[in-house]
Amino acid sequence: MPLSDADIFKSEIYKTLITDHEKSNFVKKWKDLIEITELGGFSLNDIFRYYTHIERAKRKITDKEIGLRRFYTAVDKNNNKILSFSLVDKLIDLAKFWQDILLNSNDNIFLDIDGAKWLQCLKLYPNEFWRYIVSVYYAANKKDFNSSKFTLFLKELLAFLYAKFLISPTSSAIKTDIYKACVEIYHNNFKSFNQLVPEKIHFKNNSSGKLTKGILLLYAYMYSDKQELLPDNIEVEHICPKKWQNTNYNGWSYENAQKYLEALGNKIVLEKKLNIQCGNNYFGKKKEKYAESIVIEAKEFLANYQDNMDWNEESIILREQKMIEKLQYFFESYQKKQK
Repeated sequence: MPLSDADIFKSEIYKTLITDHEKSNFVKKWKDLIEITELGGFSLNDIFRYYTHIERAKRKITDKEIGLRRFYTAVDKNNNKILSFSLVDKLIDLAKFWQDILLNSNDNIFLDIDGAKWLQCLKLYPNEFWRYIVSVYYAANKKDFNSSKFTLFLKELLAFLYAKFLISPTSSAIKTDIYKACVEIYHNNFKSFNQLVPEKIHFKNNSSGKLTKGILLLYAYMYSDKQELLPDNIEVEHICPKKWQNTNYNGWSYENAQKYLEALGNKIVLEKKLNIQCGNNYFGKKKEKYAESIVIEAKEFLANYQDNMDWNEESIILREQKMIEKLQYFFESYQKKQK
């Protein structure tokens, strides 16, 4: 089995150590680093990659990335390598930050409840560029870290990344902006992202895309500021199920329903257990389970939907309109902030 980049870096650092004390101390710290990353749910290679962007920002590098091995084995103008014993302490510090915010324990000093919500939405973003800039933000602000300011940053980052992906669903669309923002954040001259506002067609085009679950989770938090933090294993529930019998829906045929099953207005986030219990039941039966949910829209809106009304084409269209309007307002608020 080939060695990972982290294995190579460990070997290279170990070669530079001279005394037995240095070597034993390094082995202990490396073991600590492994334990932190495993508990946090990310890898050694991940934490090296995150730290790469701190070094890039420090050096004001905005060019495209190079491979980890090439980056860490290169020398600077003074013939110094990034790989050193002191680097391990920096990696441990960064890894502890990521462990804390990803596990979100009760005594977390970095995240308040709103920050945890926006971070949860970012975790559903289709690529890891958000992790790079968050790492840089931590490095630039760790001496005087303010969780309230961090929450505002996460929310603005979320608005920027989600809007960009809805309009242009590729990682290349954000690279330049992220690299530039990393440098500005590290050197304390960041003002704001170039916020865009997706149009209705962008939401409809992504209703079954990579960002669908994230958009639905964001909407759940937008729906009510009283919404508590939802579990990470939240699932996407089809209000009108994918499989059903015509007898369950008065006057609405299977053929007509097919046009709307994957529409954004027919989807909501729901706890995994309740989503399983809902299954492919008809709407009247599902309402009983929606009433048990901690998702406020499910509990207060869907569970109390008019008894004489089925969930049909009109229901989906109206809800989707409201969803898009509320989400657009979220993005517009950051666009107005720039003006």
